[in-house]
Amino acid sequence: MNARVLSVLVVVNAMLLAALTLVWHDTATPAPAEAQFGAGANFTMVSGAPRAGDRDIIYVIELQSGRLAAFTFSAAGRRFNQIDVRSLQDDLQRAGGGGGR
Repeated sequence: MNARVLSVLVVVNAMLLAALTLVWHDTATPAPAEAQFGAGANFTMVSGAPRAGDRDIIYVIELQSGRLAAFTFSAAGRRFNQIDVRSLQDDLQRAGGGGGR
């Protein structure tokens, strides 16, 4: 192989490596999760750990009505299980914290 062909191959490999690095760097950090549910709905999801047990809990808060739903995920059954649905506004009013808009 002559020196000119070898030089061209080295340059092409360097360009491919640079392109691969740029693509990998762009996809290495995942984009934040985003979801939309219907017109005008605004949700927040928070994960947490229960006081006892080995499962994680996902809390879904609907910001317009102030309703909170709690779910666990069963890896064995590969499904979400609803624990409870609460009205945060009602809970705050009962606790004396207001909750009005």
